[in-house]
Amino acid sequence: MYYLTGATGRVSREELEQALLAQGAPGEKLMATIADEYIQIGMEKGLKRGLEQGLEQGLEQGRQEATRHIARQLLKLHDVVTVSEITGLTIAEVEALRLADNRN
Repeated sequence: MYYLTGATGRVSREELEQALLAQGAPGEKLMATIADEYIQIGMEKGLKRGLEQGLEQGLEQGRQEATRHIARQLLKLHDVVTVSEITGLTIAEVEALRLADNRN
């Protein structure tokens, strides 16, 4: 209760207690319910944010893998520098792909 009255600044602690008692519910139980509701809202927001970040990371990883795949195909026809220029990968990244493919 102290938190709510301090956070809102519009309602005194006494007014809040009276409002809760007028509803016929024990104040502590009602406050726990309100707190649980805010916790649930926070968890839902956190989950949504985590899913969005996870999706974005997955998409980025997919783009990177597609770029590496294209680079491997281009290496069959072009030199490392040309593949680097076409794909945007560094020369070192393209060279590492070329060496890995030659090992296999």
